[in-house]
Amino acid sequence: MKAAETTSTIPTSIEKDVENKPSTHDTMLAEQLEVMRRQEDTTYFCTDYLKEAYCSQMIDELCRSKMLKWCFQVADCGLCQRETVVVAISYLDRFLSSGTPRAMDVIKTRKTYQLASITTLYMAIKLFEPFELDITGLVVFCKKAFTVKDFAQMENDILSALNWRVHGPTVISFLEHFFALIPTTSTQNITAWQGLIRISKQYTELTSDDFFFVTRKPSTCAIAIISNSLKHIPYDLLNASERLNFFLQIANASEIDIQSQEIVLATKRLASIPNQISDVQSKYIDSTKSKVLSSKLGNSSPTTCVTREKSSVYSP
Repeated sequence: MKAAETTSTIPTSIEKDVENKPSTHDTMLAEQLEVMRRQEDTTYFCTDYLKEAYCSQMIDELCRSKMLKWCFQVADCGLCQRETVVVAISYLDRFLSSGTPRAMDVIKTRKTYQLASITTLYMAIKLFEPFELDITGLVVFCKKAFTVKDFAQMENDILSALNWRVHGPTVISFLEHFFALIPTTSTQNITAWQGLIRISKQYTELTSDDFFFVTRKPSTCAIAIISNSLKHIPYDLLNASERLNFFLQIANASEIDIQSQEIVLATKRLASIPNQISDVQSKYIDSTKSKVLSSKLGNSSPTTCVTREKSSVYSP
């Protein structure tokens, strides 16, 4: 059975259900979402820092993609979770959007950009992984391309530019809050919701690699991700009513206009990116015939993706 049709899964008619009183859990989520939305509008936002051509050697979108790919390969070596890489790239984009002299230097110098990229990964690992990565170990890991002093100074410069704000709303955090709104009447179909969450994580990585999404709000990206992810879920696992109810819950709790032009454009953009994301199989199809998703990024083996490179960082 074919999964969902490729038409937009955003409902065309959204009306708040004023008759149903929100639970304490939903009220708490709504309050948290209100704070997160205010933060993404006022503090945790990014600009198009590549818009102006400062010099011929400045970084470009390809530089960003190469470093992101390298960071994902590092994650696949077992150093961290792939979600941590997504957080790291958000730090990097916000830092480069800050307009500080150090940020401008990073934009203009590719080697310094490599240092900043690895430093933000180091920062994200320190904050979100259950272990501490020693900075001297990072130097060895990068084959001494940079020194301890280089990393320490860059970390301080990044934190200063971010005003030490490193726990703001991200695409991942919005997705977590939105999925916490899943109606209890729908949780009986656990396969569908688990599949939706898994696919959403894969789409999150796609948005991270597309510079178009750098200047988009995390909440916008999250809704676009859910909309595209639902296309991979068969209707016999998650019917139209359940999908509509889920979007209603998101709209009511977040007070986001999910039919806004910004969200529509983001949804279409994400749908246009080639991907290898597999559909969740219909319950009427033998699971042994299901397709297998290849999550490997690049041709390198995870155990050798860094050590066999000419350098531990890319060469733009």
